[in-house]
This record gives sequence, C-alpha cells and structure tokens, in this order.
Amino acid sequence: MRRGPGIRQQSFECFDDDYYDFHEEDRPESCFFCRIDAGEKYIVRHMKSLRLVHLCECCMIEKLPEYFLDNTRPWKGPGGA
Repeated sequence: MRRGPGIRQQSFECFDDDYYDFHEEDRPESCFFCRIDAGEKYIVRHMKSLRLVHLCECCMIEKLPEYFLDNTRPWKGPGGA
C-alpha cells in the first residue's frame, strides 16, 4: 500500500503536497464511478489506498463505507485567496 509522507500510523494529517495522490483514472469533470458530470462533486479519499477521487453525491453515499471526505486539503476560498 502506498502511503503519503504525512501519514504516521493512524494519523491523516497532511504535511506535503505529494500526499495529494489522485487515482490515475480519476477525472475532475466527472464522477469516478458513474462517470456522469452531476454538477458538484466531492473529493474523497479511499480508506485502503489513500488515493483521492471525485464522487457525485449519489456515489459518495453508496461508497461511504470505503471512502471518507478529504479534509486535509487547505481551502483557499473564492478566487484562491
């Protein structure tokens, strides 16, 4: 299993941009599972691989046991400020 540099045992704190490892088949314009551009998507992290993907609301609810919301990424707000 590939682990990001910010992982220490069970800690999910992030200290390095290399930790933002998206799945190679993820596309931000569509849901990772249903491939539909359903408007707003959520960035979630797979619990086993720790890779990030974009999920629509329906798929996120369906896959909730396998994924968690990624809140390690700093939010810059509108305009990147």
